[in-house]
Amino acid sequence: MALRKLQNFIGGAYRDAADGRTTTLVNPSTGEGFAEAPVSGQADVDAAMQAAERGFEQWRDATPSERSLALLKIADAMEERAEELVRLESENTGKPVQLTLDEEVPPAVDQIRFFAGAARMLQGLSAGEYMAGHTSMIRREPVGVCAQVTPWNYPFMMAVWKWAPAIAAGNAVVLKPSDTTPVTTVWMAELMSEFLPDGVINVVCGDRQTGATLVAHKTPAMVSITGSVRAGREVAIGGHRLDRGGYFYEPTVVSGLEQDDELIQQEVFGPVITVQRFDDEEKALAWANGVEYGLASSVWTRDHGRAMRMARALDFGCVWINTHIPLVAEMPHGGFKHSGYGKDLSLYGFEDYTRVKHVMSNIEG
Repeated sequence: MALRKLQNFIGGAYRDAADGRTTTLVNPSTGEGFAEAPVSGQADVDAAMQAAERGFEQWRDATPSERSLALLKIADAMEERAEELVRLESENTGKPVQLTLDEEVPPAVDQIRFFAGAARMLQGLSAGEYMAGHTSMIRREPVGVCAQVTPWNYPFMMAVWKWAPAIAAGNAVVLKPSDTTPVTTVWMAELMSEFLPDGVINVVCGDRQTGATLVAHKTPAMVSITGSVRAGREVAIGGHRLDRGGYFYEPTVVSGLEQDDELIQQEVFGPVITVQRFDDEEKALAWANGVEYGLASSVWTRDHGRAMRMARALDFGCVWINTHIPLVAEMPHGGFKHSGYGKDLSLYGFEDYTRVKHVMSNIEG
């Protein structure tokens, strides 16, 4: 079977990598290649940045209502084409179709609509005479061209987390999806281009070096990256690759580990969970905080006071109580320590894509 051909999306049009390099994308549920994607280099990144600069010159002057309307139209179009989106996502990631349709598309669409509303709700101190004879005012302006890199595990949803606040705030975007799961990001850029000026959204596919070239480029005023860390593997329940073709691994529980073991200290992206038995609240807290990462945590208890004490003391950007991983557009998601800086989602994430300017005028002269 002939492999499908993916291309970069730059300045409102599809383009091959300048040097013609490609990589084969594999469907994890079959273990077979299904498409060829470009491996972009310096020339491709330069072209995308130039297109984004041109797009920004136009988009930054759009009114908040114009930006809001564009995002609402994108959300509607994505919702209307949800089945097509999910089919592509499932082929590229191996995710169950119905699960993706039910649990990823609705929140992603809702998040776009949230930022569409946020585009019209930027706030600041009221204009006034904070010094006699001078009027001060606050302007919130887009930062410019934003370079963004997304991971492999939630390709289209985490792309939404990146571009929606950036574009809602009036910026232009050059986004590099994971080298293994770029399909829906490219698809999304084409869909978005119907409602945005050319160059406001650009997607360059490629490998780790492509990402390094993107974030090192002189053009972006801001860089936003979400990535994964190589994790170790251990075998205590499960622990075997399934003999069924494709990339399947048994759900695995690992116990009997020490706090310094790699499996405790590193993130595992797979159906693997570690279990540590503790004697008291203090030890549980020390172990939970005794890692380099701090994205998300959860507390499971019937004791309300304990839940509140743990939520206060856990060194994580998100703490769930008696649940794990529900997300809403209005609340921020982002980690502490080595899990990163800044937030996705919410007005906190939106404001990161703006800059604050103080304007003062002498009204006596």
